[in-house]
Parts: sequence; structure tokens; C-alpha cells
Amino acid sequence: MSQDFPRPNPAVGSVTRFARADFHGPLDLDARRRRLPSDGTVKGMFFRTIIAAAKLRTQVDLRPHIYHAFRDYRLSDWVELLVEAGALMYPNLPPHEGLRRLGQGMYPTFVDTTVGKIIFTVAGGDLHRALALYPKIWSVISNHATGVVKEITVGRCVIELRNVWDFTESFQLGSLEGGMAFFGQRAEVRIEVLSDCDANYEITW
Repeated sequence: MSQDFPRPNPAVGSVTRFARADFHGPLDLDARRRRLPSDGTVKGMFFRTIIAAAKLRTQVDLRPHIYHAFRDYRLSDWVELLVEAGALMYPNLPPHEGLRRLGQGMYPTFVDTTVGKIIFTVAGGDLHRALALYPKIWSVISNHATGVVKEITVGRCVIELRNVWDFTESFQLGSLEGGMAFFGQRAEVRIEVLSDCDANYEITW
């Protein structure tokens, strides 16, 4: 049986800090690269997912290097790969729209990990339970980023991401959209951008 969650207050959202993302904004990779934490890492499984998706769509192998699924690789390499893959796969779209679409395909990769399978089993296919477990994802994805679920009600969730450098305004927003789609929900994800690496999200469905 699904856990009971409170109903949203009708007043919530009438005046809100969240807005629809602007995917037409500029993307300055050099500036972002200079601000990345030097010790930031990302698991190889995510590199492999992006490389495979790019090859499937374009027949181009972006990286001949072999990435081991659970080995840590530099965050700077990950950010560069995302930008390259987005431009290659979606050449006619603004860069942030391409990154958003890359993000939409990432959730199944996490579900295939050991931790992902455990979380999905605990959630029992229930969306609200899965959202409550969302912070656990970051223990697998990154050594530097955190995710916090601030609020869950029926049909609404608020998530905070901190120290997340792989494009909170597009790639990570798309990842949230993809996660909701995985559970069969056509959700709207609105964002409050706080900095290059910090953002809050309101998900409604």
C-alpha cells in the first residue's frame, strides 16, 4: 500500500520562486571548467551511457577509452563529454536543450546499478517512495554533490541540489524529467537557479 502524503496547499505556487527553465541561454564551457572542484569525480557508468547514446544516434565514438562502470573519473572530463555529446547528437538545438535531452535518458542507467536496484525494490514502484529516496542517488553519482528532498505532497515535490556542476539548469533538470517519465508521469519541472552549481526544483504532476 502506498504511503499517505499530505495534499498540497492551494496557495502554494500562486506566488513562487520557481520558473520554467530557459534553454536558450549561453553556455560558457571554459568559464565553468575553471570553477569545477579539482577533486570532483563521476562514475564511469555514466560516461559509458553518454558515449553509447552518441554512437547509437550518430555512429561517432566520442571516446575510444574504456570506462569502467564503478571507477571514478574526473568531473572536468564528464562536463566536457556532456557538451560534446549534446552538440553532436542535437546540432540544431540550443546547447542547453541538447543537454536537457541527454539528461532525460540517464535514469535507467542508475536503476541498473546495485544501489539503484535496491532503491527501486524498496520503493516498490511507488513514485513518492522513490522520490523520498532520491538523495541516495548522489552517493553513487558523485563524490562532491548532494541532493535533498525538502517537500513531498500529492502531486508535488521540491528538491535541492548543491555543488552539482553538470548543468543544473539543463542536464540535471532533464534527468528529473526522465526519472518522472520512468514512473509513467508527465511532469513539469520548474527551477530556481542559485548559482552555477546550486539549484532548487519544483516537480508537479
